[in-house]
Order: sequence, then C-alpha cells, then structure tokens
Amino acid sequence: SGHWLPDAVEVYYRQGPWVGWLFFFVIASLNAAPYYLPMALALGRLNTRWSKHGFHPWIVASVWVGAELMRGRLLTDIGVFLSNPWAQIGYSQADIPFLIQIASLTGIYGLTFAIVAFNAALAEALMRWTAGASAHPTRGWLMLLVSGLAPAFIIVTFGVLRLAASPPAGDTPSNKTVSIAIIQAHVPTSNLWDPNLYANNFEIYLRLSAKAIAASNPDIVIWPESAMAFYIEDEPAYRRSLASLLAHQGTTLLAGGVRRETYTGGDLYFNTIFAINPDGRISDHYDKVKLVPFGEYFPLRSVEFLRRRFERVRVFEPAKDAKLLATPIGPAATATCNESMLPEVVSRRIALGGEWILNPSNDSWSPVPVFADQMLDMAILRAVEQHRWLVRASTTGPSAIVDPLGRVIESTPLGERGWISGEIVSETERTPYSRFGEVFALVCFGCALVLWCCTFRRAI
Repeated sequence: SGHWLPDAVEVYYRQGPWVGWLFFFVIASLNAAPYYLPMALALGRLNTRWSKHGFHPWIVASVWVGAELMRGRLLTDIGVFLSNPWAQIGYSQADIPFLIQIASLTGIYGLTFAIVAFNAALAEALMRWTAGASAHPTRGWLMLLVSGLAPAFIIVTFGVLRLAASPPAGDTPSNKTVSIAIIQAHVPTSNLWDPNLYANNFEIYLRLSAKAIAASNPDIVIWPESAMAFYIEDEPAYRRSLASLLAHQGTTLLAGGVRRETYTGGDLYFNTIFAINPDGRISDHYDKVKLVPFGEYFPLRSVEFLRRRFERVRVFEPAKDAKLLATPIGPAATATCNESMLPEVVSRRIALGGEWILNPSNDSWSPVPVFADQMLDMAILRAVEQHRWLVRASTTGPSAIVDPLGRVIESTPLGERGWISGEIVSETERTPYSRFGEVFALVCFGCALVLWCCTFRRAI
C-alpha cells in the first residue's frame, strides 16, 4: 500500500532511487513496526491459550484493531508523524457503499474488525483441515464459522438497510442545495513553485473556471491546495482578475494558496485555503494544522539533500488552532490534503459546527496513480463517519463530490485537466461516531489487553 513512496521521494526531491527506498524503509519502520511487531507477539501468546475457542477470530480482530488504533492515534497529536493511519485495512472496501456504512457507528475500525475476523476464521479453518477433522469436533467448526461471519453479516445488513432508507445517489432537496464546480488544472509540481510560471498557472485556473461558470453557473468554485503559489493578498492585479471572473454570476472562490505573516523576528508562512468574494476580496481563510514532515516542514534541517529549492524561501508553520471556513453553504470543515486521513481532525471540526467537508489536495508530487486513489478512499470514509457531503479538489485528480453515504456522485479522471460540477447540501446532525469517537476500537483494545493478561495466570 505504500509502494508509491520511493518513486514519489525520487521525483519530489530529485534524488536517486536509493534515497527513495531508504526513505521508505525508515518511514515504514517508524510508522508500522512499533505497532505490528507487538501485535504479532501478543497474537502468538493469545493463540496458544485461545486458538481452540470458538470466538478466536474475534480475538485476532480485536488485537489487530488495537494495533491500528495505536498506529493511527497514539502519536499523531504531538506535532510529529511518528505514527499515522495510512492505508489501514478497512479502506480496501471504500468503493463499496453498503459495506462502509458501519463507519458512522464505529469509524474505520468496525470495517477492519469484520475483515480481519473473517480472514482469521478462514485461516483457522484451513489449519484445522490440515490437522485432521478428528482433532477438532464439528461443533468447533460451527462456532468458528459463526464467529467469523457474524461481523460481516452485521455490517452488510446495516449497510443495506441504511442505503435502502436513504434517497438514491445524487438526489438532493432542491430548496437546500448549493451548486459547486471543482477545477482540476493538472499543473506539475515542477511548474507549481516556479515564479516564472505563476501567471501561466493562474491563467489555466482562470480559463477552466470561466468554462465551468458559463456552463453550470455554480455558487462556489473550488481550486485545490497550492493552486496559488504566490501571495494573493499582495497581488491586487490577480484579485481584480478574479473579480472580473466571479462578479457576473456572484460566485465565491475557495482556493489553496500561501499566506504570509510578518513579525519583527521574520516572516511566517502558512498553507492556506482562501475564501474570495465575487468582488475579489478575501473574506476568510483556513490555515492547515497538520503538516507533512519533509514536505511542508523539515524536522532534520541539516539534511541538505532533502530540502527542495523553494524551502530556502519558506517553511510552512502549522496553525495553532483549527477553525471553520465560512462559505455560502455554511461553515466548511476543511481538511487539507493529508488531514483527511486523520478522522479525529475532521471530527473536531464537525464538532465546531462544520456542515460539509472541504478536502483540497495537492497530489501532483507523487507520480504513482495509486497514491491519489488511496487518498480518495480515506476521504470517502470521512464523509460516512460524519454524514457530511465531501468535496475533494485535487491538483491532478481524482477530484470528487461524495455524498454523506460515501457514494461518489461526480469525479474527474486522474492526470487530466478539466472540471466537474454538482450540488451539495449542508448537514447539521452528528453521527454516533462523530459524538463518541473511537469507543468501539478502544473496547476492542481493552478486551484484547485483558485476554492477553489472562494468559499469564496459571491454569486452575
């Protein structure tokens, strides 16, 4: 699931292949080994004690969920990505709407539990088969089958009933909709940060936006993260160009850019999403909170070969406090790029009053298509967890409009220049997952911990 990283590092930092593979090895060691190695050791001990128990698949699934919970949540709030929830096993089902509805109750971990329990039952059945039927009574097989299939049966039933009780994909109440257009300019990373190409890149976005506005008359036009690599606040000519584009239809622009704050000690730079009124004025902004190490800030500043040329000019600062972005449809819970893979980040912004999820992203730095597809899969689960419309605007695709049930209503092809339009609705109700967070995963972890402790007791 992370095989795209070596190629991305090679292209982004313009280094040899060995640098990419070394980077991959270090990241995998820090982000995976500390969690999955203890999981394997714990399962070894638990299997010795509980492998013949009918609920053994649930035990395996609980341990796995505990490991992924720790990988995804233990250290993500300390300002350093020593752990992250990239490509957890539940995301493999993101494109099957009736399977992912359980996320509104349990988050991604309910889906992970069902997948692992089912596969643990298959593995145990295979081992019992090879060991011989006489060693394991028929009733043991029945209990194994029931415990392995029960979680999957529950999530399928829940998902089917939930979809059956909901409007068909794309149906929205006409009196509550806001029309949007997403612009995908497909500007390469090598061009994005080149000052000589700022005007050219801006012109591409203007031209595509003009076509979208003429064709669909949207209330909101959305550009992706880093669409404006210059300081739009210091460029009145660019803002006048935007006003001439937006004013005729009264359209608001939401666009990614760079924001600068000047202090006596020097300048600070923020990865920002701007809300720009039809008259070209900046009405609001959102500064990204969770930055990507070695991409937006540099923990090892002395490692010269991992510093891109533009980093000599600016290093992004994380926003101290998350805020909502004011838009014509209501406050947006903005999750810029990698922030969408952190469910707790999105939950906090929904708790602040976010009525839809805005996910602007810069995916041009990775040459491997599967990276952007995985990013979209994770964003889809955020829509289901929070029961919110989600709008993903990507530099290179896929950009998408996702409804609160995780159904992709419209999307762009990967690696193409163009735009899509559609309608979204603001929502205010919160799901159980949004209110209570990782209760399910914590229960799984707690049960696994108790059972592991029981293995140290002497048999009575």
